[in-house]
Amino acid sequence: MLTYMREVHIHNEFCDDGPTHAIITINNETLSWIRKARKVVKGLEATRIERYDYSPDLKWSGVDEPTEKELTEWDGSADYMLIRVSDTDVTWEGNLKHTDTIFDIESIPLKEINENLRVLKCKKTLLPLMLHDLKYETSQAILNNRLKGEIHAQKE
Repeated sequence: MLTYMREVHIHNEFCDDGPTHAIITINNETLSWIRKARKVVKGLEATRIERYDYSPDLKWSGVDEPTEKELTEWDGSADYMLIRVSDTDVTWEGNLKHTDTIFDIESIPLKEINENLRVLKCKKTLLPLMLHDLKYETSQAILNNRLKGEIHAQKE
């Protein structure tokens, strides 16, 4: 299971009480769907594939670059949320309930997800070899936690 914190972008200049961040947990079922959707996108030469998915947890913060601990529950809700998979990334879009306000969540590159999974599944003895090859901060954080023994290797 992978967890990401991403910014939420509100597409309404008059909306100042929407969520600012989202905590996204990608479980095995979602990961499997993302992989299948990417194959379909590539096979059909489509722009993206989407479906309803309410898994992101919408949060609020009053600071510019909060840590996950500084986020609080957002007291609103979304009318709908769609997960969108393209050839290169995955993102979510939704509509704030009882408004005409659309929001989207900062995308997660598929390369980042794959790199994170490589770090999660690597044998502990080989982890030090990855230190200089990682491109994403999330992968570096997973690696550090694995080296400290806070996260254990995951199986497919």
